[in-house]
Amino acid sequence: MKFKNRGRKIYKTKEKRYYKKGKSGRFMSTALTILLTGGLVFVGYSVAEPLLNYTQKKGDNSISSLGNSSNSSETSENSGSDLESLESMEKVYNCSFLSRNSLDDTDTLEYELEEIKESGFEYAVVPLKLAGGKIYYSSEVRGTSYSGAIVSYLELSEIVSVIEESGLKSMAYMSVLDDNIYPSSYHDAGYKIEESGSVWLDDNPYDGGKPWLNPFSYDAVEYSESLADEITLAGFDNIIFADIVFPPFRESDIDYIGETVRESGRYTALVTLANDLYETAVKNSVPSMLEVSATDIIRGKEEVFRPELLSTAMLVVNIDFDDLYTIETPEGKVYEFTGGYASNAKKLMRIIKKDLEKFKVIIRLSGSNLYEEDFEEIKSELIKLGYKSYIFN
Repeated sequence: MKFKNRGRKIYKTKEKRYYKKGKSGRFMSTALTILLTGGLVFVGYSVAEPLLNYTQKKGDNSISSLGNSSNSSETSENSGSDLESLESMEKVYNCSFLSRNSLDDTDTLEYELEEIKESGFEYAVVPLKLAGGKIYYSSEVRGTSYSGAIVSYLELSEIVSVIEESGLKSMAYMSVLDDNIYPSSYHDAGYKIEESGSVWLDDNPYDGGKPWLNPFSYDAVEYSESLADEITLAGFDNIIFADIVFPPFRESDIDYIGETVRESGRYTALVTLANDLYETAVKNSVPSMLEVSATDIIRGKEEVFRPELLSTAMLVVNIDFDDLYTIETPEGKVYEFTGGYASNAKKLMRIIKKDLEKFKVIIRLSGSNLYEEDFEEIKSELIKLGYKSYIFN
């Protein structure tokens, strides 16, 4: 798709402190939910002991309690709010991603929306914050301007208005923890080396090593929740929360960072953050979805994917065909994907279908060599498995 160079509209924005009041008791709530669902009966002391340790630690920027203990386990048991369980759960989603360039100015946005509509899609997925930490709108959340995260300057109200005028519906997309920009300026939002207290990087600084947002950090959680609050107040029809993940730690990284990422119960920090973002969206009357990787579910690496603990009732399951070759489960079982796009997608979804039974599933199809004709062929196969909602990258 070619675009004319129309220039960029620059909007003056006054950064302000957009943060909400901190919450308390969230981490313990998740721990108690695990206890109540019998999770600790299987893993025993190895998980129970670190969870108790988390609740005993103190510090200005380290989270010992992460959530509202009065309602966290209740929302998990209810599998979503009334908002999700009615209209949103029954809806068929037919969506296409906008490019990040679409948010350079309103002319480019209008052009891409017209193409999406002509292709028969109903929803435009708007990349407001992507992996790496760049923000593609004029945010007023504290630290977004100072850190250099903002790279496009359309107002959220402009984006929503242009999409509404196009006749399409809007679905915001927000990458959460795969963020190397904010913790570069606000070190307390990133991981720290346990012994020295210095900032942990995912590689040698001379080789481009970067910090990541840390779900155990109060600053990181508040930053993420504030962005979610700002976006869901803007009038989008839906929102997707993606990349609620840990970095790809090596064993040496775990040794450097220490106890919080070493213990087997660390996933509770991801689940608690996912549930808090869900509650933020529900508060603002916006149905939310959690994006997970289909291949990482099989590998056992999608640590936030705990169906018994998650509050959301809707999942975006990303099938990344660039990552679909040989997949090994934690138990050592190997799956080979040697067919075409449609047959590989069908095989993959059959493997994890039972794991997804609790959720309404929206399939995201992504890959560097995936075209519209491939999308139609894959869609026709997966509909046979009962999957009717799709996002085309």
